[in-house]
Amino acid sequence: KVKILVIDSLYSDFKELLLSFFAEVELIKIDNIYVAFCLESHNNELSNFIGTLSDDLGITFKLHDGMSINNKIEGNVVRNYLGIVKQFLNTNEELYTDVASIVLSGESSLKKSYISIIDQCLIEPILKDSFVKDMILTYFKNDLNVSKTSKDLYVNRNSLLNKFEQIYKETGFNLQKFTHACAIYLLILYKGN
Repeated sequence: KVKILVIDSLYSDFKELLLSFFAEVELIKIDNIYVAFCLESHNNELSNFIGTLSDDLGITFKLHDGMSINNKIEGNVVRNYLGIVKQFLNTNEELYTDVASIVLSGESSLKKSYISIIDQCLIEPILKDSFVKDMILTYFKNDLNVSKTSKDLYVNRNSLLNKFEQIYKETGFNLQKFTHACAIYLLILYKGN
């Protein structure tokens, strides 16, 4: 899988910094934003990286930790996604945003297009497995309690966590992060309507 990162401005040695998180990084400029296509290898928290870099070096930039893509996602979908993220970065004050940020934002003009892209590329494929939808709904019913969810679903706790990890690798949504879990839950409810 390749992870997309969108950066509003680029600084020297940025690629080398990203290489400490990813196996390979390719940076390109598209429509006045920098897009890093990163081959995922490490499971580090980029949000901590942004704060540390900003504090230690006095550098301020905005980074969107975007969706994961594969060869099944068409180029025009990625381009539309990048356009939405660019608008979001221009209107949002946060230094770090991720795949859940736009879903949970109040910006309805961007949200509908974004949800359509995220649904088509990420949510629809994982929901083909009916167990995944039941798992997420049960997880919310149990107030994000993994042990209770595994018990209710008659699944080993580690098997459930492995399924969470698989969803994270496929979509970029980490069900163990509250904002990500809320976003994916809202996307499932949106899909149901």
